[in-house]
Formats: sequence, structure tokens, C-alpha cells
Amino acid sequence: MQDSLSSPASAYASPRGSLVSLSSRQLAEERARSKAIDDQIAKDRASMIARGSDPRILVLGSGDCGKTTFMKQLRILHGGGYEDFERMAYRKYLVSNIRDGATALIAWATGLGMDKTSTDLASHIQTVMDYYTRAPPNTTKLPQAVAKAIESIWSDAHIKEAVLTATPSELSMQDTGDYFLSQAATFANDQYIPTNQDILNIRVPTTQITETVFNISGKPFHFYDCGGQQKYRKGWTPMLIEDPTVNRMTDAITLFGQICNHPLLKSIPVTLFMNKMDLFEKKIAMSDIGKHFPDYHKISAEKRGFKKAVRFFEKLFRGTINGDQTGEKSGFLVTYITCCTDTEVMSAIVKPVLASVLRRGLKDAGLM
Repeated sequence: MQDSLSSPASAYASPRGSLVSLSSRQLAEERARSKAIDDQIAKDRASMIARGSDPRILVLGSGDCGKTTFMKQLRILHGGGYEDFERMAYRKYLVSNIRDGATALIAWATGLGMDKTSTDLASHIQTVMDYYTRAPPNTTKLPQAVAKAIESIWSDAHIKEAVLTATPSELSMQDTGDYFLSQAATFANDQYIPTNQDILNIRVPTTQITETVFNISGKPFHFYDCGGQQKYRKGWTPMLIEDPTVNRMTDAITLFGQICNHPLLKSIPVTLFMNKMDLFEKKIAMSDIGKHFPDYHKISAEKRGFKKAVRFFEKLFRGTINGDQTGEKSGFLVTYITCCTDTEVMSAIVKPVLASVLRRGLKDAGLM
């Protein structure tokens, strides 16, 4: 009998214990397949190592501060923008933002008895409420008659005047309400395709952590967008308990300090976006900052204004960081004054921001 070792075929044990013979060709194919698997594993390992060195950016902040709007701007500027089918998918959110704004406005106005100031206003309110009482909650339809009634309510002189002085605790309407309610009839057209500006103004609360990779200046950046409403914060770090009476600025400042001083994040460079500066400038013209932040009155009246107010709040944010007041973390925090719905402004800011993040990260690692 010929010795099996000199045979042109090899053998291996099958799962049942019997021997299965392989020809030289089959053996070569098995070895090639095994090598291909090993090569793929090596390639995947190298890719994982490379990804591990990519910059990772956590986008954190209180609810409605503009985190997701910032992510949308990155998509527009560095992610290829939105296809028409994606824009049409935003229609349901556009229509729901109109509904939420209109119903919040009406509830507040009728609570103040403003529906009794004009028979026309009362009629428009009745038209809108009759429709929303019957319409499915997730409808993408908005009849023109209802849309025009919404525009009429929003443009009512008494409503306009009262809205200017209403606080968020009194009128729970998102800050883009004007954008949608003033153009409701345009948006009501079933064939209307949301624009970039529409998408930037649409508000949809982030309820989970999402990762998005953008290639910026040839470098992949991993961005993680996290829900910022108080009820979602427990998903990423324990923060404030749910309390709708908390002043939004106080909430943002407190949350910022908790983030920066968290054991897992306290050594990570931070970029503070003081966002919605357009709204801030309008608000301080009508509302006394010192009412909620008495130290502001230490600034002489003639020197108060937009720039001083921004600097005042920047100091409050910076003051929450342990050790910063001694200069220990002077390079830890970089601040930008932003308006995330303004694509032109953001296009000028994004690259310098990310370049700064990279430099500070390299310096922290001792590579600069």
C-alpha cells in the first residue's frame, strides 16, 4: 500500500471522525481562502486602528441649543447636502412644527383672553382648532384655509405685541415659530420641497446618540450628537432632574460645568458655541438680564449692550470649570459666537474650529 504521506492528496478529519481526502488543487484553494480571511482580518484590524486615531467630537448641550442644527450644517457643507427624497421626508416635521407652534400660540393667547379682542381673530382660532381636533397627529396635510388662518393669527397686532414680552414658561413655543407660522400657506402646498433653510429651522428633538462621519479637509471626523433635553441626559451622564421652571441660560451654564468637570471629560479640550446670537441680541433689548443674573448690574448702564452681555455670559460659562479661574485651563476652552441656522457664517467657522480641536488634542498628547 502506498504511504499516504507520498500521495498527491492530503487528508483531514471530518466532524464525524472519518478521513476526507483533498486533491492538491483543492488544498491550494483552501489555503488561498484561509489567506484571504487572514488578510481581511489584518485589513480590518488596521482600519480599526486608523479609525481609533480619527478625531471624535461629542456635541453636547441643553435641549434646543442648536446641536442638531450644527450637524445639519455639517451635512450641507461637508456631507453632500440633501437629496430631494430626503427633503420630502422632512415635510412631516415641517408640518408638525407648524402644528406645534400654532397650537401653543393659541393655547397661550386664549388663556389670556386675547381671542375676545377681535371677532376675526376668534374665527381664525376656531378654524385652526377645529382642524387640529380632527386631524391625525402625524398628518403631512395642511389645508390652505387652515394655513392662512394660522398666518392671520400670527400677524395679529395684539398677538405680535404680547409675544415680544412673553417668557418661555408662559409661551412654550420654539424659537423658530415665526419662521414657520409666517409662511404657513407656502409650506402647505403638497408639492413644496423643503429648502436647506427650512431643514435648518425644523426642530426634531434628538432622543438617542447618533454617530456621523464627515470628511473635512481630507480628514474623517466622527461626530456624536446626543439628546440634550433633561429627560434624555441620563443616557450620557447624570445631570439635572427634569424641571421646566429652570431658566434656560441657568440650565445651560450648570450643564456646561457638569460636562467639563465630569471625570471622563475633564481633560478633553472643549469648544463652546454660544449659539443663537441673533435671538440673544433681540432678547436683551426687551428683557433685563439683571433680573435673572443680578451681577450684570455691576456693569455701568452706559456700557451694557450686546458685546458686554456676551462677555458676561462667557465668563459665567468659563467660571464653572474647576481650575480655570487660576489660568490652569487657559487653552482648555475656546469660545465662538455662532448662529447655526446661518450657513454662510458656519462655513467660515467650521474649519477653524476643527483645526483648533486638532491642535489642542495634539498638544494635550504631547505631540506639539
